[in-house]
Amino acid sequence: MHTPLTAAAEAKMKVLDLLDNFATRCEPSGMPRLMWCRHPYEFESLDNQIILRTEMYNAVRTIHMDRSTPPNGEAHSRLEYSVGCWEGETLVVNTSLLNWDYYDTRGIPQSEAAEVVERYTISQNRSRLGYFITTTDIETLTEPATIKGHWRALGESIKPYNYEVF
Repeated sequence: MHTPLTAAAEAKMKVLDLLDNFATRCEPSGMPRLMWCRHPYEFESLDNQIILRTEMYNAVRTIHMDRSTPPNGEAHSRLEYSVGCWEGETLVVNTSLLNWDYYDTRGIPQSEAAEVVERYTISQNRSRLGYFITTTDIETLTEPATIKGHWRALGESIKPYNYEVF
């Protein structure tokens, strides 16, 4: 994970209460943090949309494949507004209209100016789905933040999310 922070963002991180915050209260996270959780994901193609479900927080995202930008007047939200296209075998998703204050669970701040570009590519043997996520945010990052990883295709089903304190 590469997250080059501005001085203002570093200062904001220092005031995060490590014992009482969104993560310790198990409040649903937003984009892009939601996309590198280690919970099952499911992509379903429907007409001009891809519905992306994740077990984490029972989140459901809609990726609009029939447009290149959000419609005028679209509201900001925790999961933002996503538009997608295919570049060969890679699904490219551009997400904007952010309304979640954090980049991750460490408390890195994020502003409404943040934009996320996700790239998903399935392996030739269809056993892994690789992802590369780039976040730009001129208010909190000195350059784009990136994270790369993959999920294994295990055929798991999405179960209702149940947070339990141990």
